Amino acid sequence: MKKTSNKKTTSYFLAILSAYIILQFLWWGYMLIKENPAKATMVIGEGSVFLLILIYGISRYQLSIQRELSLHQRQSNFLLSVTHELKTPISSVQLILQTIIKHELEPDQIRVFLEKALDENKKSESLIQNMLHAASLENQRIELFRTTLRTDEFNPELMKQLQERFPYSDLRIKTTNPFIFQADRFMLEGVLIHLVENSVKYGAQHIAIDLEEEATRVKIQVSDDGIGINEADRPFIYDKFFRSGDENKREKPGTGLGLFIAKQFIELHQGTLTHKEQLPKGSIFTITLPK
Repeated sequence: MKKTSNKKTTSYFLAILSAYIILQFLWWGYMLIKENPAKATMVIGEGSVFLLILIYGISRYQLSIQRELSLHQRQSNFLLSVTHELKTPISSVQLILQTIIKHELEPDQIRVFLEKALDENKKSESLIQNMLHAASLENQRIELFRTTLRTDEFNPELMKQLQERFPYSDLRIKTTNPFIFQADRFMLEGVLIHLVENSVKYGAQHIAIDLEEEATRVKIQVSDDGIGINEADRPFIYDKFFRSGDENKREKPGTGLGLFIAKQFIELHQGTLTHKEQLPKGSIFTITLPK
């Protein structure tokens, strides 16, 4: 609430200051015309140009300020999210280890607890990887390593990873005719895993990945029947730290880095990542890679 109040105060201040500057400009123009009516045409002509430039400059400055404030708020939300999402698995692993130490458990029980601890550790590892990827992308320190991929090998390996991570989801990977293409396996798998993770996070029951070979490109579609993305949020989904929904009523985990990293990874391939709504509900993300 305090951040929202500060943002509104800044907007009001800029609006009042802008109005004052424009009124002063008009007043001095009026005084010049009153002092020398013969120059009224020149004053009005040149004054109009300067007034338009002034209004344009003020609007651009105000937009820049709003963007900076919005970015600062998203960064603050990101820090809170990271703190929470790191603290939760660390606390879980600590509780699991304390349980194993304090109680005499059967080997099968110990194995179950250790598997849970491993799952929590993977969550922390994934979060840290995303943060490192985002930093590397900002500093342009990530390199693309293209390898030749065969869909009849790539698809089963990807499916195995997805089933391990999302065992209760209805997943399907389909290629009409197997084909060969080139991409960075690590980046492409990361993008597809993140898109599926988003689908699961937002209520999708059925998720399909379709790979298709075209004349000059490879097209990969990830479609789901989840709740979709709010229309107001769609222009910002690839912005760093942006998360859909109300930050004051955060119900879904996340840091706002996933789609930012996904889009950057695809653009490193000179490809595109686009989104559209699926009717009656759901989302479709389309990846295109040059062949």
